[in-house]
Amino acid sequence: MSGPLRATMHRRSCSKDDLEVRMLSVLACAKRAEPKLVAISIPAPLLRPDQAFDCACQAPCYCFATGDKQGDVGLGTAVSLNSASIHSIGEIEQSADDLLQHCFHAGLDAAARPPRFYGGFSFDDIRSPNGPWRHFPRVWFKLPRFRYQTDGRIAELTLFVRNEEIRTPDEQLSFVRATFDTLAALDRRPSLPTRSPVVTARTDTPERKQWIRLVEKARDQMAKTGLEKVVLAREIALNFATAPTASNILSRLSDLAPETTRFALCQGPATFLGATPERLVFRLGSEIRTEALAGSIRASDAGAAEHLIGSEKERHEHQLVVSEIVSKLHSLGARADYSPRPQIRQLRHVLHLSTPIIARLFGPPHVLSIAARLHPTPAVGGVPETDALQFIQQHEGFERGFYAGAVGWFDAFGDGEFLVALRSGLLDEDVFRLYAGAGIVPNSDPEREYDETELKFENLLEAIGVEPNSTSDRFSRGIDAT
Repeated sequence: MSGPLRATMHRRSCSKDDLEVRMLSVLACAKRAEPKLVAISIPAPLLRPDQAFDCACQAPCYCFATGDKQGDVGLGTAVSLNSASIHSIGEIEQSADDLLQHCFHAGLDAAARPPRFYGGFSFDDIRSPNGPWRHFPRVWFKLPRFRYQTDGRIAELTLFVRNEEIRTPDEQLSFVRATFDTLAALDRRPSLPTRSPVVTARTDTPERKQWIRLVEKARDQMAKTGLEKVVLAREIALNFATAPTASNILSRLSDLAPETTRFALCQGPATFLGATPERLVFRLGSEIRTEALAGSIRASDAGAAEHLIGSEKERHEHQLVVSEIVSKLHSLGARADYSPRPQIRQLRHVLHLSTPIIARLFGPPHVLSIAARLHPTPAVGGVPETDALQFIQQHEGFERGFYAGAVGWFDAFGDGEFLVALRSGLLDEDVFRLYAGAGIVPNSDPEREYDETELKFENLLEAIGVEPNSTSDRFSRGIDAT
């Protein structure tokens, strides 16, 4: 087969028996065509993404949601593509391409939905065998068994099966029955459990005094070397007697941060989730879109936008990010187009300086390769990149894992979108680790930078029902996007 095949069969609403016959017919037809992958899309009950993620009959593997109703949820796993090193990105692309380019798509009373891999890669290669990120490999992508997709008006469920899984009529029937089981679970319209989390312990790494010493050490390094900026992060580990669920957190984040992209990646007992405002890269054909998001202010401050645009410090930090992204795009052979004057990105609680950047390339690299080249931007690493990453690894004191890494999707054409995994945390049974960072420059105030991270923790703490620590008013001006 030379490429993906698509078929859409529209009929009036039919009975379950009729739909079963039609699905079996598609599987039998696809089997004769011998594609490597078969995708069948059918109508599904209309749910919020967090409700679909909570579906009990298939273990969830991912959730991406925008606005208050739009979302894409993976249930179960058809194919996993993992790697221990970011240097294996090319092998991931090749394996995915070999599968996705030989896919038979069929839509039964629904649009034929081509397959996408969802997942991402972590901030760096550091991983302790028994550490908090032990469940996640460095590079982690899933093609779901079932993809639930909704735009808030209609919803569809797509079954993905590999050719070798449907060799006999019994195997084909088994997947059709599993599809109806999943539909039935979705049709029950599950109401998410409401329970109040009970925190038994909180551990901050580093705590305030250690953080102050760490920032002072970074400033000393800047005074002695060519280091211009380093983004340092904190971890809050919460132990629960009664832990929140990932679905509940996603639901609350939909209310608290509808202007962000909420995401969750589930691997075994652990779920990495958050609500990020920042895009790393979007590729569609020859067009590449990215952005610099750095420099921020509390949205409720009087004259906040004017103060942010007029701040020399914030504009300088923002320009460091713009310059580095443009430089990396040039290394790919792309000419970047952007405005020299940053825009204001308005979120619910915070305003950010934002510079959208567009580049075009004839025959551009796969979106995964572009994401790996752009990451990490100075908004999560520093300047120069090598010196900043070395300082982080030597002094930060914990594993970032997927925090400040990249999460998103790609398809058969090498198109896709990746986001910077900020405002996020790792839920592993009765422990939830939250992450937030701040950009350190030579004139940074350690106390103020600590208060910045406290503010960035607030959305997630509120989403899990934990009272955030009070944040100093002196921090009302000048915060990074990290």
